[in-house]
Amino acid sequence: MPDTFLPPSALTEVFDHISNGVTIADATQEDMPLVYANRTFETVTGYGSDDVIGRNCRFLQGSDTDNEAVETIRHICNRRTKLGDSQLCRRD
Repeated sequence: MPDTFLPPSALTEVFDHISNGVTIADATQEDMPLVYANRTFETVTGYGSDDVIGRNCRFLQGSDTDNEAVETIRHICNRRTKLGDSQLCRRD
């Protein structure tokens, strides 16, 4: 089994203090298991990190999930092509 990706501690420190739920999956592993979930994710979903680490995020999809929308997202992600450009500009 290859080494599991772990986000740098400085990054997880930031993620642990923001108001949005964040998970990180290891795209180099088969089935892209989650390797990190922040505290807000735990609060919002009721799942602790121990419940989600090592699992693919599909288990979070409920029975009302729009399967067509999931397929569209999957198709876009699998294309791995450039979708567009953006440019950030300084105030001055």
